[in-house]
Formats: sequence, C-alpha cells, structure tokens
Amino acid sequence: MGGYYARAGSEKQLLISLPGGGWCWNDGNCAARANTTLGSMDVYIAQRGKEMTVGEGELNGLPALNPHFHNFTMLSPVYCDGSNFAGAADHANVPLPGGGSTTLYVRGRAILTAALDAALEQFNLAETLEEVMLTGCSAGGTATYFNVDFVHKYLSSKLSPGRRLKTRAFGNAGWFLDTNSKAWDGDGWSGEPGFQRAADEPLFNYAGLAPMLSAECQMSYAPLNESWKCAMSQYLYPFIEQPTLVLQSSYDLNQLVTGGPPCVHASAFSRGQPTIPFPHSLNNCSAADNEVVNRYGDALNASLFTARRGAVFAPTCTIHCYTGHWTRIAIGNVTMADAIGQFFVASDPSGMLWYDTCRGGNCNPSCPIATPP
Repeated sequence: MGGYYARAGSEKQLLISLPGGGWCWNDGNCAARANTTLGSMDVYIAQRGKEMTVGEGELNGLPALNPHFHNFTMLSPVYCDGSNFAGAADHANVPLPGGGSTTLYVRGRAILTAALDAALEQFNLAETLEEVMLTGCSAGGTATYFNVDFVHKYLSSKLSPGRRLKTRAFGNAGWFLDTNSKAWDGDGWSGEPGFQRAADEPLFNYAGLAPMLSAECQMSYAPLNESWKCAMSQYLYPFIEQPTLVLQSSYDLNQLVTGGPPCVHASAFSRGQPTIPFPHSLNNCSAADNEVVNRYGDALNASLFTARRGAVFAPTCTIHCYTGHWTRIAIGNVTMADAIGQFFVASDPSGMLWYDTCRGGNCNPSCPIATPP
C-alpha cells in the first residue's frame, strides 16, 4: 500500500506537497530501492514512524514560517514508486540485490490518486474545496510539473456539481537541466549524454509515462522521435495548462555536485558528508572551474526564461530545495514566501518573474549561511 500524511485545516483550501528522493529507470536501480523507505511503506513506517516533523516551508502550521499557506488542509503522499508519482507499469521477475526476485510496481499515479481520494473523504472536501496548491521538492518538484494538470482535472471531477476549482503549483528544485553532455562544458553535444538525459529517456519508457504526460508535448517531439523529452521539466513546462511557478536556483547544488566540476563535490562533501553548502560550496574551485559553474547558471537561466507561461523565482543561492529558507531568501525586496503567495492570489500569474541579475553562485546577499544541524 501507499501512504500519506495529512493535517486538517481550511475546508476550502488544500495544499499537496510531493516529497523528493530521486528516481529510478531500470530493473537494477529500481530493485535497489524496493526494500528501502523509497520503495516500501512497511520499511518506511518501521524506520520513520507515523508522524512527520516539518520545518519552515509549505507544510508548516505557523504563520511566521509559512505566511500564506499555514492554515490550508495539508496532504503529503509518501514517495515509494521511483517515478515522480506518475508511473503506471509493472515489471515481473526482477532480481533483488540480496537474492531472489520480485515484481516491481511502478504505480506513482495510482498512489497519488488514492491519496487524493483519501483526503477528499477524510476531510469532506467535495462540497467545500475551492483552491488547491500543488508543490514538491527535488523529484517531488519534477512530480509537480508531471502531475499538476492531472490533479486539477481529477479533483475537479470529484467536486459536487457546479463547483469550480482554482489550481496553482510551484515546482521546488525540480527543474533538472538537460545539458546534452556528461559535464558542464558548454551547450554542445559531446557524444555522451549528461546524467539527466541518460536517466530521463529510459524513465519515460520504464515507468510507462506516455499516457501520463502531456499528449501535446509528446506530439511536438514525435517527429524527432524524442517524445521522452516530455519527462524533463524544461521541455514539458510550456505545455502545462495550470499556472505553475518555477522555484529554482540558477546554481542548483544537487546538479552542480552530480554534473559540475569535481571541485563542487569536494567542497560540499569535504568531510565525507555534506558540510555547510553555501556560501562555501565553491571554496575549492579555481577561476576556470567557476567559469564552468557560471556557464551552467547561464544555461539554466536561459532554459527558465524561454518557458511559454513564465512564472519564475530564481535566486543564485547554491542550494537544492528551499524548505527551511523561504522566508529569508529574497530577490530585491520580495521574499521567496511572498513571491509564492503573490503568485497564488494573482488572477493571471503569467509573466511573474523574479530573478537575480548578478552572475555567480551566492551573489545574492540574502543567500543564507547554513549552520551544521
């Protein structure tokens, strides 16, 4: 079974937060997740229990730490399908790392649907619901782009006749850039696909995503035999129907660690574990390394602002996911939390853009200095 966290709040407003945890795209790496908290609810409950502690961000119930959504009814499904809550495929006789075999059920869309049904019933929302905000961090941010139109249509179909639903979304650090190359060495194709492309093309097929993602997007790439690109946020985004804000660092630390110059990994993992990620995440980088990092920032920014329905908050902080910082990071005099709030209440949020004009990781003075936990 899948599972979810929930908390009662406004009977008219629902916030859905999709957690992260990477994803998998073949028998081997999906089997490796199967008996972990990312693949089994039994293991998840055994290791984490049945309560969730939340910090600053969209799930917090305190106005000071969540000024715009603290009183919403909250729903957060547990992520255990490896496909960004969108998969619809079963794989039989998959060998397990410890021996034996199993069937892997890549059923993220079914898990999400069941969680929505449970929330509607648990909180009697069918007669009262008016507004929905969908979000998620990292893989959950990608899942936000994958699922926002589905969530809107599905919930709308469950409301009492005549009720109309307002749906908004923001993807938190779910915009994983397609660089076409193994390392951040420019825009050209180097003969070996970058990590993101190498993962998302097989994900599209392995998880059975074709029926789950935008048909219009897939048709646009079909002549090039590249419908799989619709499993990447930057290609899918222009085809999303519901207003969706891209909440994305232009110097995403996760992407710099996995695909950037080795100095970034050495800086962030200087003691074998992630240390203070910012502003020290580029400490070991040379001037040449920093220029590669800056070209990555240039490319990510370019991908953001060519989106058709532009709504973007993109600071330069070398950070991945903003939970814990969104009342402090600001662009100009607008905090991240307030930008999300303004986006949510705007009648037409297209063209709402906040982005840093400086070049370089952490050039925004509001980028926080994290302290060890």
